[in-house]
Amino acid sequence: MKNLKKLIVIAIMASTSLSLAAQATFGIMGGLNMSKFNISKTDGLDYEFGPGFDAGLFFRFRAGNHFYIQPDVLYSIKTTDMVIDNPTLFISNSNQAEVITHKMHSIDVPVHIGIVFGKAINFRIFAGPRFGFAVNDNLNTYITDLKSSNYAIAAQTGIGIDFLFLSVDFLYDYTLNKGFTSYSNAILTSSLNPHIGTFKLQLGLKLL
Repeated sequence: MKNLKKLIVIAIMASTSLSLAAQATFGIMGGLNMSKFNISKTDGLDYEFGPGFDAGLFFRFRAGNHFYIQPDVLYSIKTTDMVIDNPTLFISNSNQAEVITHKMHSIDVPVHIGIVFGKAINFRIFAGPRFGFAVNDNLNTYITDLKSSNYAIAAQTGIGIDFLFLSVDFLYDYTLNKGFTSYSNAILTSSLNPHIGTFKLQLGLKLL
């Protein structure tokens, strides 16, 4: 009896995997983003939106006629403009406000769960988590005793459209963990620990 139950479970899992594989889509993806640290203008530091881009692969698995799961693997570059009014935060001899570009490189793995509707043209609504792993960051070059987080856990939501072999997504990404990990400068208090908000426009090319 136990063996029969195991065989039934294996058969269900195998049939589900085959069904998803039969409805799988694979392709390359790239796009533009606009990022900004969400922070009040305090302690002489403020952020403004800056441009960046993403590039990588997407894998979409249809589950039935109206649902899908889509994990992506992307190399992402995000930039934000830092407006520094307090020169004591800046490694410089200047006493004037300066604007520098904070650039962040990461490997991002979003996983979207979505709803599909339409026939010749598919419209999609989706949401899901994103896991990011820092590759390079230039923040500590400019501000002493301060660096960005080595990882990111974010939430994403957006809309998409598919036509023929093209896929277009517009989404918003918001990090759930705080953006800074360590600092000892007394000016940089615990209140100065923002989250990152990013708008993305992505174009996918289906290869399968």
